[in-house]
Amino acid sequence: MRRDLKSGKLVWVLIVVMGTCLVSCQRAKEKKREKPKHNPGVVALVNGEPILLKEVRREIGSEESSVDNATANFVLQSMIDQKLLLQEARRRGIKVSRSLIAKLAFGDRNATSIKEVRWEKRLEDLWLMGKVAEAICPVKPPSQEEIEAYYQAHKDRFFVKDGVVVRQIVLSTKEEAEKLRRALRRKGLKAFVKAAKEYSIGPEGTFGGKLGLIKRGDEPPGFEDVFNLKPGRVSKVVKTDYGYHLFFVEKRVKDWYLPLKDVQGEIKKMLVSQKGSRCLEEWLANARKKARIEIFKEELMSLVGEGE
Repeated sequence: MRRDLKSGKLVWVLIVVMGTCLVSCQRAKEKKREKPKHNPGVVALVNGEPILLKEVRREIGSEESSVDNATANFVLQSMIDQKLLLQEARRRGIKVSRSLIAKLAFGDRNATSIKEVRWEKRLEDLWLMGKVAEAICPVKPPSQEEIEAYYQAHKDRFFVKDGVVVRQIVLSTKEEAEKLRRALRRKGLKAFVKAAKEYSIGPEGTFGGKLGLIKRGDEPPGFEDVFNLKPGRVSKVVKTDYGYHLFFVEKRVKDWYLPLKDVQGEIKKMLVSQKGSRCLEEWLANARKKARIEIFKEELMSLVGEGE
């Protein structure tokens, strides 16, 4: 009888234990099915670091209005890649002086608004991403043979149907520009180069205002009149967002292949960029696989307009 009682007690203990286990296991499964908890306003976590909804909006350039689904996803994936690069920069101990970034951004003064502080931080991130990309993918400069082979294989890219070789002077006010234009009329190239070095506020002023060759169809807004300008003449004053411009056309070219010596620097940069881009894309693809990346679709969808 006592043995039976003991046996019965053991059965009940087993039943209770099994029952508890079943309940616990069921709860564990339910917990596993629950969506990961996150703070509102967090669109993604990259190795535990958040990407905020407001940051995605700023990156898109749309603080209020909605965007399409493809744009929202593209921008988020780009921000995830940036986060991975910045994390790699920290892992490698790559740093930049904040004073250097501040000087690059604002010269001798400090940031005075939230917008300027954000711009300063953006510059810092860009600098760090550039440095870590160079560390991840050190690219050897292409050989002269590679440069020449690229030129021959893509010669049509260096064909100019219609173009002009241009210099410019940029001034702050219309009055200054008109006065200088009168002084330079019929003075020729040497006088224009000297004036550009002395008066131009544009970065090319140091080099006598040299912009180089501009192809028809590739000209920036406001530069259209250079194609109506005779070589050796100074243009009328042209206003753009950058200031008041005077243009000088050195020569006009038509149906002409740019010689290799004029474009090999451009080709060299292009080949280095292509090799570096391929290498970095491979690194990022591998980094994405290894990283813990959580995307919270409901937050991302709040960027997307109705009907998307």
